[in-house]
Amino acid sequence: MASTKNQEGLAALQRDPQRIRNICILAHVDHGKTSLADSLLASNGLISQRLAGRLRYLDDRPDEQQRGITMKASAITLKHTLSDGGSEGTPAHSGTFLVNLIDSPGHVDFCGEVSTAVRVCDGALVVVDAVEGCAAQTVQVLRQAWLENIRPLLVINKVDRLISEQQLSPAEAYQRLLHILEQINALMGALFASHTLRQTELKRERQRAEEDDAKENTAETLYDDWDAGLEAADDSALYFQPEKGNVVFASALDGWGFSIDRFAELYAKKLGLSRRVLNLTLWGDFWLDGKEKRIKKNARARGKKPLFVQLVLDNLWQMYDAVGVKKDKALVEKMAAALGLKIHPRDLRLDPKGLIFALCSQWLPLGKAVLDAVCRQLPSPVEISEERVESLLASQQPFAALPGPTQALKPAFLACSAAPSAPLIAFVSKIFAVSSKHLSNHSSAAPTRGQALSLEEIAARREAVRQRREMAEGDGVTVEEPVAVSGEEKGEELVFLAFARVFSGTLKEGDEVFALGPKYQVDAAEAEGGLPAHASRVVVGAVYCMMGREMQRMPVAYAGNVVGIAGLEGVLTRSGTLSSTLACPAFTDLYTTSLPIVRVAVEPKKTTDLPRLVEGLKLLYQADPCVEVLLQESGEHVLITAGEVHLQRCIRDLQETYAKVDINVSPPIVPFRETVLTTGNGGDASVEMETPDRMYRLKMRAVSLPEATTRLLEDNAGVLKTLHERRKGKRRPEVAAVDEKLEKLKGELRATLEGSGITLESICAFGPRHCGPNVLVNASATPLPSVWTAAEQGSGLMENVAAGFNLATLAGPLCEEPMMGVAFVVEDLQMAPREDEEAAGSVGGGQVISSVKEACRRAFQAQPQRLMLAMYYCVIQASSDVLGKVYSVVSRRHGRVVKDEMVEGSEVFSIATLLPVCESFGLGEEMRKRSSGLALPQLTFSHWEVLEVDPFWTPGAGGRTASEEDYELYGDKADAENHALKYVGQVRRRKGLFNAGEQVVVSAEKQRTVKRNK
Repeated sequence: MASTKNQEGLAALQRDPQRIRNICILAHVDHGKTSLADSLLASNGLISQRLAGRLRYLDDRPDEQQRGITMKASAITLKHTLSDGGSEGTPAHSGTFLVNLIDSPGHVDFCGEVSTAVRVCDGALVVVDAVEGCAAQTVQVLRQAWLENIRPLLVINKVDRLISEQQLSPAEAYQRLLHILEQINALMGALFASHTLRQTELKRERQRAEEDDAKENTAETLYDDWDAGLEAADDSALYFQPEKGNVVFASALDGWGFSIDRFAELYAKKLGLSRRVLNLTLWGDFWLDGKEKRIKKNARARGKKPLFVQLVLDNLWQMYDAVGVKKDKALVEKMAAALGLKIHPRDLRLDPKGLIFALCSQWLPLGKAVLDAVCRQLPSPVEISEERVESLLASQQPFAALPGPTQALKPAFLACSAAPSAPLIAFVSKIFAVSSKHLSNHSSAAPTRGQALSLEEIAARREAVRQRREMAEGDGVTVEEPVAVSGEEKGEELVFLAFARVFSGTLKEGDEVFALGPKYQVDAAEAEGGLPAHASRVVVGAVYCMMGREMQRMPVAYAGNVVGIAGLEGVLTRSGTLSSTLACPAFTDLYTTSLPIVRVAVEPKKTTDLPRLVEGLKLLYQADPCVEVLLQESGEHVLITAGEVHLQRCIRDLQETYAKVDINVSPPIVPFRETVLTTGNGGDASVEMETPDRMYRLKMRAVSLPEATTRLLEDNAGVLKTLHERRKGKRRPEVAAVDEKLEKLKGELRATLEGSGITLESICAFGPRHCGPNVLVNASATPLPSVWTAAEQGSGLMENVAAGFNLATLAGPLCEEPMMGVAFVVEDLQMAPREDEEAAGSVGGGQVISSVKEACRRAFQAQPQRLMLAMYYCVIQASSDVLGKVYSVVSRRHGRVVKDEMVEGSEVFSIATLLPVCESFGLGEEMRKRSSGLALPQLTFSHWEVLEVDPFWTPGAGGRTASEEDYELYGDKADAENHALKYVGQVRRRKGLFNAGEQVVVSAEKQRTVKRNK
């Protein structure tokens, strides 16, 4: 619970955006994010200093505490006071700052929560384990921070492991830390180079379009200046350099941390050297000449100890040696006296870990070191860059193409003003649930657990809500109160709040604002004049300052603050924009690295609980940014999650929080895809089909698309869907951004189709659902309209052909799974001559659709059929002792090792594998059991891969047992299980389809009575 002392003065700080720092903690799983957050909370007196690193205060879910991982983003507001001017090269700061801290998950299954946290922040603490180094998720979070244009601050955590576990010397530890910095700076350099080259190329393309002289566009010119933008770009503030103060070395579990300027301050007086000089030379190839009292270069060449080793690491190693190895109390007391530390007699009776914590947390307090670096190095909301403002506002088109009133909002963004004249602009990144007992009832009081209202207060609030609703209904305004789900067992309610960042203006309870959905378009508002689609007016509910699990009510939310807002859950589904003007566009969609791939069907154990389950699924969909809920045609409710751990959390939330009913969960439903292997003209595998009334005759063949084409179509499904809506008149055609994306797609598609025999203009349709990775190609003499042209009036034949093609690609013949990477070429399409022209034009559309669908399926079956598997990219970190066991688990699950390498400076191996999603369930548990907890897999969806096994292949004819000839011909495969056939059989069995060779009825000639076992 937040203390009253911490709440004093928060309101004054919230009004000054210069004093605000909005930051999130990003890291790989188990790199120490939440332990670091505990130390920051302890510096504010919110938790005990001795419990920091062990309490995991922001992990308030029971399953988070049990598993030891963070599953949701939690925010808390802290205060920090700076007393000096900082180091050389950084602006001088002093006074009190407000830090809005967000702890985000590190597990790959919950990367959606990371996206919601990064969007509302201006800076990030990137935590890296000193032993494991730059892990897979570290790369992803750095990329997310780069894409959102927020400034990172590096924290190298668990340095104590280099002493206690790795038993490295100070010089070896220095080399290990240097290697980690090189790794991360190389990654930052790669991100910077790709971004700069992309911007340079876009600028060059715009210049080409404006140039009239063709001589300036020669290949020689492009060759000479292709990297000119990269050389001219400024990357001085890009890299992590300890001498600049943007790197903190820490041990969150032992409670200590420092940056270079801390030791520069300590040694400046002792050595009689300038603090500025020490700050620049403590890290790097410098050494101290004791005789001359001078700092010199080339320590490595001269065989001297680097200054960082001599003045910093040696002292740390001596402290750990005295406490943990020698256990010499007299030496410990002497060192404490020399450092000016207070050591109590009870501390000397603690175990070595406790004594180290007691000493180091006084000598090098972690909370102060990190918060000092945050206030000095990370930007305030006022320092938001123009590039980030334009990227947030221009979600669907370039910023220069936005209407004038929209572009006029840019100065308000940059000013971050809370003046009454400033427009309100706020972004809601997610909707989250909180227990009503954690909501404070008064803005002036600190949160109090279990605080109750009097009968008079209840009556007054009820009357105020009634009056507000009557006034709003008279004005035609939507009023949404927090949805409360009663907790019968616990006597509490569940309230949904919006996790939001105010970029401009102010927000308070009772304000009437526009709520803009992700699909809102500014030009639609101008065209229609009234309230446009995806926009609604809403009255804001209570506004809260987030204090971890507690919510502190606040009267006004000023620009630059991260707050919780009540009353929006019925208006915004997950994310959206709040604004006082319709000229504000919807913000750019959140960037995510993990897509939902694991499906299960859920149903209540009691049929009467179905309405509660449906309502619970709706609430779960709102509260979880990375879950999808589908209602299939069969009536099944399907839950789609990002992974196995995410699935377990969703099922638990559904049963205990949102639906509060017992449910049955099906085995995981893994999607597959169907494809063919042929290329070119497909040989002679053409099929002919005619409609039942013999009016139309069709000849078709199926060929496979190039892999690059398939991947391009899959990545641009949204663009293809927009193209279909435009052709059907469902979307306005004059959107410049859409035209630009379509032209880019056509150019890339033409390049990938080169040499395949398919031209861009001959494509008539995409499928399934008009936006899939399959194409219908017209190679017949009968003209069919291209998919790139506007739909012609009365082109019923083409609509029917496209409908049949989409139905066929939606469910293939192998196991009724969607097709992928298949091109159906119409070689001939003829209409039989009839005397009655009116009768000839009245052929039933259903006959054409069914005939085209059947022709596509037969053409597909005439080629070698293959199954496509969804593949995980699995990164496993394990010690050398259990490598054999790790490889055996991966091999048994039909995975393959892509890369394995030892992490430099440690005994840990990083193993990268590709693993079928259908074989991944239970992988983490099996890996932990086989390796005694020394191996941890991280799974991320990678791609679709063709299974190179014929699902109809059998070594012996007629299903007989493999013979010696089969063994000679096929080797070990002669009696091996056909995995493709096994997967096809499992899917067909689940869907209730017929399986050839499977016994369906047992003892059909008898009437058997099944007796229930008692």
